[in-house]
Amino acid sequence: TEIYTLSLHDALPISNFTTSVFGSAAIWDDTLQSAFVFGGGIQSDNYNGIRQYIPANRTLIQHGRLATPPTISSPAAVWDDRDKNAYIFGGGTPASVADIKKYHPSTNTSNNVALFLPEAVYAASAVWDSGTRRAFIFGGDKYWGDDKLSDLITVFNPESETAEFLESRLPAPLINSCALYVDGPGPRRAYLFGGWTTGGETDAIVRVDIDELRPSTTTTTTPDPDLSSTTEEDEPGAPYKITLSKTKLPYEIKGLASA
Repeated sequence: TEIYTLSLHDALPISNFTTSVFGSAAIWDDTLQSAFVFGGGIQSDNYNGIRQYIPANRTLIQHGRLATPPTISSPAAVWDDRDKNAYIFGGGTPASVADIKKYHPSTNTSNNVALFLPEAVYAASAVWDSGTRRAFIFGGDKYWGDDKLSDLITVFNPESETAEFLESRLPAPLINSCALYVDGPGPRRAYLFGGWTTGGETDAIVRVDIDELRPSTTTTTTPDPDLSSTTEEDEPGAPYKITLSKTKLPYEIKGLASA
């Protein structure tokens, strides 16, 4: 696997990972001026390594492994730019997991946060809202490989140590989408580009207005990480389900918008 830098006319290989992987998650540490890459898949297996890439000198460093479970593929990751921590959500082992991991680059330490996501997710997307210091996790596959795709939005608050569903949902179930956060000027928004939805690939661009997302009116509980105990309570019709407009692209999530 090669990393490329883009010029006006071509792409040049600049370094190689020591292990070829797919489905990793990455963050950028502006203090260390480095990218950190977490986990990934290796053919029929998974990889749980932490890799640091320093563009200034084209250096690639291997840093041990994330906290258990031992291997994860297709997690989601965000960067807390105040406390300089990365948070890594879910992934496949290959079964989908609900774990939240924290990684601190300056000390090269990783641990599991003492709570779980409300449901196990594989190949979800996530963004970090630096203003409120919360992470938003979008969609994912609830049962790895079984196409139990999710349209749920989860909010994780490390200060209050909570992770719960929002009342607002995505316009459609979505996995493997590329997420980008825009912090003004103007409204705070997340954009989700492409991915996989029910029926196959999608070319949709989903805009999520962060300030207009509605909290859940239900109480969520810490899930049992054993997927055999997972229920279907989050299927359509649950109390936090709302109707969203699908009349145009990009889809817009605006509170209680109606179709």
